[in-house]
Amino acid sequence: MIQVILSNGPRAAPLELAEYGKGGLVGWGTLCGALNGASAVISLVAKDYPKVIDELTGWYNQTALPIYKPSNPETEISTTSISGSPLCHVSVTEWCNASGFDVKSPERIERCRRLAADVAARAVELLNQVVAGTFAPTWTAPGSVGECLACHGTGKAVGNVFGKMDCFMCHERHM
Repeated sequence: MIQVILSNGPRAAPLELAEYGKGGLVGWGTLCGALNGASAVISLVAKDYPKVIDELTGWYNQTALPIYKPSNPETEISTTSISGSPLCHVSVTEWCNASGFDVKSPERIERCRRLAADVAARAVELLNQVVAGTFAPTWTAPGSVGECLACHGTGKAVGNVFGKMDCFMCHERHM
């Protein structure tokens, strides 16, 4: 059970509430479950939560993870990787490619455990900054986003896209 302190008092939430996020939405490989869970908590306690979540997600995309090294790990790993994406399948694939371990390996499972700890720790750092009044977002969307939204954004010629991820991770430039 976790306890979240809201302006109208503490509220308890069962940890099972976020179990669906494992594997990027019950194995679909979409949004990383660690980001999903941390973002849920951030949205409960931060008034300007979109900026805090953008900062957390940008950090996740650009940081070599995992950082956390438990004193008594179930499995030893040393490889880190930069995902470039908040998607579970991209993050896991990048790490598996860098480490040489299979997606179902104990090493990959240990990697995700550590990554979840890293995301939780960073979320707490950001929330502490919010509470202290020192939070200053630094994340900006990759250049590809602006490039694509110039044609594909709301009110533009095609108007069929919104997003903040690096477009060219999955799509080819066609301008």
